[in-house]
Amino acid sequence: MRTALGCPQVSAEVAVGDAPSDVRGGLGAGVRVVGVATGRTSAEDPRAAGAAEIGRSSGRSVPRCR
Repeated sequence: MRTALGCPQVSAEVAVGDAPSDVRGGLGAGVRVVGVATGRTSAEDPRAAGAAEIGRSSGRSVPRCR
């Protein structure tokens, strides 16, 4: 993931998503996944897919590494 996003080396990686497919993708890539209840999906959707934790959306975008 770091290479694809152009990010510097880090000691831990995490994927964040609101859909079960986001969670499956992160887990498939071998990273910890945090689900986000955005209103489009319930908190149960990412939790049922295996998200380690569930957070609430702040409505703000998270900047990506480039």
